[in-house]
Amino acid sequence: MSYSKPLAYPSQKCVIKHMEVNSRFKLSHQSPSIRKIEKSTPLRIDSLTLKLDQCSVKINNILHTFRKEKLPKNMQLPQAFMCLMSKLFCGRRDPIQVKTLSIECKGSLQLPAGLCLKVSHLEILGSGVDKIADDLQPLLRGSKLQSITVNNDFNIHHPIFKTAHLLILKNPNKNLFRATAASNVMVKSTCQFLDLFDKIVELIRNWQSYGQKIGAIWNFSMRQEQFALLSLVQLRKLPGASYKGHEKFSESGRSIIIPIDNSAEVHAFVKKEQDDCNLNVIVRRRQF
Repeated sequence: MSYSKPLAYPSQKCVIKHMEVNSRFKLSHQSPSIRKIEKSTPLRIDSLTLKLDQCSVKINNILHTFRKEKLPKNMQLPQAFMCLMSKLFCGRRDPIQVKTLSIECKGSLQLPAGLCLKVSHLEILGSGVDKIADDLQPLLRGSKLQSITVNNDFNIHHPIFKTAHLLILKNPNKNLFRATAASNVMVKSTCQFLDLFDKIVELIRNWQSYGQKIGAIWNFSMRQEQFALLSLVQLRKLPGASYKGHEKFSESGRSIIIPIDNSAEVHAFVKKEQDDCNLNVIVRRRQF
């Protein structure tokens, strides 16, 4: 009878590194002899969702949680959430690589000391955005944020918003004018089209009055092409606006130029992107 030899330490690390995250956690829980190796192996997560009010952590498609009949005696929800996070993520040598981190909670986000995340895309979906940003900032050291998504009030001058290449607004009614200092903004509207259109016109009028930096790019995602084209028709009524700026688009009324001041102008044009139709607004040097 032959017996297979256990994998050597380097081979174990290689296998663990390429395992699905939740399978890694399960293996580590069931086999204490593997736990130290698992903790020392770099961890990569596609999607991490934290819900403080539900005391849950969703890793990719698997939910990890304490049930409220099963919380330790006299332990409050924030402490239970801290305990769950520590159990899953603490004691690791390397920063945890997270593609998308979503925070869905209200109030303060209490996280274990020493936790280090390197995040590409951050979503703060709930109230208390600035407080959550304060709590997250020490944990995201070394992160190169490609985008930050918010759907509630926020302070554009908070340091965390200055680090992201793209700011995504899911509630333009509240956040549109707070984002004017950002250079790259995408608006994913959850409001009625006419409400959003009024905001777009008001936004560009604001730029005409107070200026906007050259190079700013705003993208308004709309479900129907006719809404985006109607936006251009209405924007055409702004002072100095004209159908020009892109030969092909201008001929079909899909591109207009709106002067801001003597040195800058807005180039607004409609472009189809997969299932959506986008109104792109770019601030560029004025072309006479």
